[in-house]
Amino acid sequence: MWSKSTANGSPRRARPMQKKNWNVKSFMNNSTAMKHYLSLFTLCLSIIFLSCNDDNSSDSISISKDQLNQSAYANASERGITFTAQEAWKTEINYNSATKATDTSNWITLDPPSGEAGTVTVKILLSPNYTGTGRKATIRIICGGSSITVTIEQKGQTEEGNTPIDPERPDQYKKLVSKIEITNTHYGSSGNLTHKSERLFTYDELNRISTYEEYDYTDNKRMLDWSDSYSYSGNTITCLEKVEDQNQIFEYKTIYKLDEEQNVKTWTCEYNEIGKPEIDQGELSYENGYFSSSRTEVSNSGPTTDQAIWVDGNLVKAGETDEPRATTNIEYSHIPNNSNVDFNYLLSQTEWLDCLAFEESGIKAFGCFGKRSAYLMSKEKDGYNNDEHVFEYRTDNEGNIREITVTTYDGQHQVSSKRIHTISYIDAN
Repeated sequence: MWSKSTANGSPRRARPMQKKNWNVKSFMNNSTAMKHYLSLFTLCLSIIFLSCNDDNSSDSISISKDQLNQSAYANASERGITFTAQEAWKTEINYNSATKATDTSNWITLDPPSGEAGTVTVKILLSPNYTGTGRKATIRIICGGSSITVTIEQKGQTEEGNTPIDPERPDQYKKLVSKIEITNTHYGSSGNLTHKSERLFTYDELNRISTYEEYDYTDNKRMLDWSDSYSYSGNTITCLEKVEDQNQIFEYKTIYKLDEEQNVKTWTCEYNEIGKPEIDQGELSYENGYFSSSRTEVSNSGPTTDQAIWVDGNLVKAGETDEPRATTNIEYSHIPNNSNVDFNYLLSQTEWLDCLAFEESGIKAFGCFGKRSAYLMSKEKDGYNNDEHVFEYRTDNEGNIREITVTTYDGQHQVSSKRIHTISYIDAN
């Protein structure tokens, strides 16, 4: 048979096995070769061991391999990792591996960022990516003398292939909503009833809401229904509201106190409806920039707590925590929510969304209420009476919302009303 090649490359025959007459020199040569083989074998084992360490598993901390590389769309707000730590652990975020995205700010928040031994789930809270380009970061989890590394990539587009628009950009609002004409038709067994109204908006030199009024048309007469006037001073916004009811005018004074992020932290409302002064008040909380919960105390009833649930940058559920039916469930279109007023709050049809965080609609539609939903809603469902409100939109060539039609279906899925909102704009300052 043939054995290995000789030094010059020509094959040589294998020698027959020698059972006797072996010598010390031959043995020493074979022993030297064996040492080389053992050294090579030891080196290979070391490389394999180090590779296992690089594969994010150790005695102190362990994680499944499918969590080591994660991706998210541009409008995704949360991902997560679960691991087991044998002792106290902490985290580090490295943005140096960010890709070509022009925005390399700290777009990841970890909750919690550190902890004790045990099986742990860490939320990876993401800021929307408005750059149009993907970005990466690494999360290093350190436990004792060991560590694991998780890489997360946030794409530059949404699942639909769109680049999210930053609603907080100063140059975002080139047009301001100035008027909304409303035609509201109710359908009933005894006939249909149509009612018309309009809402007017004015702004200050900084394009902040100044006045917001609604007029009703009754018997072809235009009558003021209510009006809100806003003034600004430091971290305080004051709203004076006048409501006309049965030839009586009621006045309400609401003071909003803003936090460092210019979002409403607390509010108080003073009014007199029953011949004596009354005060409503509330406190709001935010998570990752989004409104999360509030506690409201109303003078003529007990305190209530509202909660908001967000998924991928959109508010999907809102309502009271102590009444499961007192909730609103929301679905969304693919139309960006980038007008200067938030139509999702301004034209909400359910009590639980309209009064979220405030006793009335409050200032939600005009900002100072955390990050808004990325898109305009397509359906709003009342958990209490099962009414469904379906939204349809018409835009102009510049992308401005020109018409919003809201069709309401009752619990038997019969059309009960249709509201058509025709929207006019003025140029921003």
